[in-house]
Amino acid sequence: AFARLDAFVMNPIFAHKRKAVMADAMRLIGVTCVTYEAAGGEATTPDVVASDFALCAGRRSHTGQEANFALYLFTPRLAASPRKTVNNRVVVVGASEAALAAVERLILSPTCAFKNVVLVAAGGLSVGGPAAIYSRAALAKLGLETTVTVLQDEMVGLDRDAKTVYLSSDSALTHRSEERRVGKEC
Repeated sequence: AFARLDAFVMNPIFAHKRKAVMADAMRLIGVTCVTYEAAGGEATTPDVVASDFALCAGRRSHTGQEANFALYLFTPRLAASPRKTVNNRVVVVGASEAALAAVERLILSPTCAFKNVVLVAAGGLSVGGPAAIYSRAALAKLGLETTVTVLQDEMVGLDRDAKTVYLSSDSALTHRSEERRVGKEC
C-alpha cells in the first residue's frame, strides 16, 4: 500500500530525525511507500521531500496523458540508506539537450543529493522541436523549479584557475565543479 503526502510540518528541533519519523509513521499506518507530487509551477517543496525523498525518473503514461508534475518517493529502504549531501555549487552552462541531460543525471543521482545546481541558460529553457527529448512535460517531471537554479543569462568568460564563470549581467559564479555542454543554446 502507499500513501500520498500533501503537507509536512515538523518542529525544527527534531529535523535531524525526519527519516525516522517518516518511517515510523509509515509503519503505524501500514504503508510501504509515500509519494509526493510537486506541481510544475511549485516553487518550494517540504524540507523532508527535498532532503529525504527520491525523485522518480521521467515515466510514460499508459493512458496516453502526460503527467505535468515531479513525483517523489519515500520507502523504508531509502530511510535506511545514507545519501550524501553535496553543497558545492555545480554550474551547467547551456540549455541544449546535452546540458539538460547532465542536470537530469545530477538530480537523479541515487547516492548524492546535489543541493546547489545552477543552470545558466540564455533565454531560459527552450523545449520542443522534432527530435527533442525534453518536452515541457519531461521538464515538469524533473521538478527543476525545486531542485535547480535557472539563470537566464549568457556566459561571457571562464576562468578555470579561479573556478569562476562570468556572466553578461556583470556577475560571476564561483564553483567547485564545472560542466560545459556545447550546443546551439550555449
